[in-house]
Amino acid sequence: MRGMTPDAGFKYIGQIVSDNDVVVGLFPDPAEPHGVGIYLIKGRGQLEALRAGGITEGLYCDAVPCVELEHAIAAEQRFGDKAN
Repeated sequence: MRGMTPDAGFKYIGQIVSDNDVVVGLFPDPAEPHGVGIYLIKGRGQLEALRAGGITEGLYCDAVPCVELEHAIAAEQRFGDKAN
């Protein structure tokens, strides 16, 4: 995403979310053991099915790099499960 305009970056994130079943946002977080925080942007239902022993064959997952937690939350609000 480096070198992208804000509009291009916004479209890029939207494409990642629309192309995958489960998407997390990754952001720097010194409080976490490895310095990386994780926030679920999309796929709560799919993860619940996985937890319940449901079929997950063909489940597509990806991550979106975020500057901070608030960016991951904004991506969830705009593109996540409840966005539409």
